[in-house]
Amino acid sequence: MNTNIRSVQNHRLDREAGAIIYPVISRRSRGLSVGINLFPDKKLCSFDCPYCEVYPFQTDLRFSLKAMEQGLRNLAEQLKARNEADTVRDISFSGNGEPTLHPEFISALKLAFHLRNELFPGAQLVLITNGSGLLHPALADFLAEAARGKKPFRESPYIDERVLALQIWLKFDAGTEDWYKKINRSAIPFMALNEAIDDFARRAPFIIQTMVCKIDGQLPPPEEVSAWETRVRQLAERSVECSKSGGPVGPQAIQLYGKARPAPEDPLAEPVTEAYLRDRSASLEKALEPYNLPVEVFV
Repeated sequence: MNTNIRSVQNHRLDREAGAIIYPVISRRSRGLSVGINLFPDKKLCSFDCPYCEVYPFQTDLRFSLKAMEQGLRNLAEQLKARNEADTVRDISFSGNGEPTLHPEFISALKLAFHLRNELFPGAQLVLITNGSGLLHPALADFLAEAARGKKPFRESPYIDERVLALQIWLKFDAGTEDWYKKINRSAIPFMALNEAIDDFARRAPFIIQTMVCKIDGQLPPPEEVSAWETRVRQLAERSVECSKSGGPVGPQAIQLYGKARPAPEDPLAEPVTEAYLRDRSASLEKALEPYNLPVEVFV
């Protein structure tokens, strides 16, 4: 494993070289994040976002639970030798595609819970997802239980009583089908994905992550911005209603982030100004005022 800790601008280099475990200084984690890449061989995703930073690549490497465990243990030893093991903010499933598409995703997540408890007990376990896995009822149920800390792993020898809830960062880039087709370019029907997210919001907590960028030189049109704000507010409203009967569900925070890394299709997608991001944040905060949800901006 390449032990160099990459910055936010260039950590893709390790992944495209076939790394399964890659440490990175992450803006949204606010420090050291340990990435788990289930696709060291090639990109596999249900979205085709023009801002995606993964360049075309192919290796002969394959993901395995054994390699994942060894990579985490090696990194833990290296960080411990530098007295930096307690600086790990999170262990994050992301990498070269949509993690929930991998056939060993659930097994890898269970193993990561165990290894997090042993090696990095202060770190959050994070899934960064585009939400397409929520279209599969069994997987959606599994993730809802994990996000609520209900431990759907009782059959697993890897899990003990110190398990903490999974934090889910759920992609929500578009409020209209037209913008969805431009910024996510997925074959998954817009309405079907939204219905799956609506259902999940009634059952589990998550953080909304929204990429804000120009497409073909154009900012999101006003009708898109308005529709997106309306959808986020609707999710917040339903979450308040559902949370009365149990723990927190639905969006717990919103992350607005701009394009910070080069992408193979540049300049199809371009960064927006920090001022534009701040304006979007202020507008959303006003729309969400009754719900007191934090809105964070990452330039």
